[in-house]
Amino acid sequence: MVLTRQHGFDKGVLYLYEKMGLYHEIVQIHMERGKHSQIIKACRKYGDRDKNLWVQALGYFAQTKETCESEIQDILEHIERHNLMPPLRVVQILSQNTTKPLSCIKDYIVNALRNETSIIVADQREIKQYKQDTAKMRKEIHKLRTKPTTFQGTKCHACGSGLALPAVHFLCLHSYHQRCIVDNDRECPKCADEFRKIREIKEHMVASALKHDDFFQQLDDSNDGFATVAEYFGRGLFAPPPSSSESSGSSSSRHRNN
Repeated sequence: MVLTRQHGFDKGVLYLYEKMGLYHEIVQIHMERGKHSQIIKACRKYGDRDKNLWVQALGYFAQTKETCESEIQDILEHIERHNLMPPLRVVQILSQNTTKPLSCIKDYIVNALRNETSIIVADQREIKQYKQDTAKMRKEIHKLRTKPTTFQGTKCHACGSGLALPAVHFLCLHSYHQRCIVDNDRECPKCADEFRKIREIKEHMVASALKHDDFFQQLDDSNDGFATVAEYFGRGLFAPPPSSSESSGSSSSRHRNN
């Protein structure tokens, strides 16, 4: 490496860098020589192994005095395809050089806005569905708390035979012979796995809410801090843990006929 550097043997330097996996250094050499086509070529060749090469190239072309419109559009195409950085960060990088024409980034911005709009529409549709489901659940909870529940099951959901006393009825409207759930009559066997998964997710989220260092580390490492904070809010990690009265599960509520 020292000999190739001393004698300006670029091919030897590039060969050694490739063998050592130093792809950023390969792109840097082309940047120092001002070889724009070689920069793009290197990004195409090694970009699958290190996608950050495209980000490195964008920073370089953003600082050059030349327009380099075709090169910038090529880079933006790969950044958009692999979602390497948020659009706002791309605009901030290119805005450092006021000589760059808007045409360099016009198509990229239009596509980014179109994608964001489709995501917003999908999120709004999902929010609407969640609101409807939540309202339905609230009505069911209110009904369970204020009105008696009529159990009309005639077959055991475990063995399938006719239901006979003593029997156990759960508020999920599943009914069993007492002998069929002798090992555990506090949870509905058909619903237990689903409720257990929900409890584990909830416990994990509550535990994650206490790991402030992890949150701040993820915030520092993120290219989009707002998205990180929004994700934590969306997962309810900033909310206080529910009280014991709120966390009492309906899955364990049951009615026994003896």
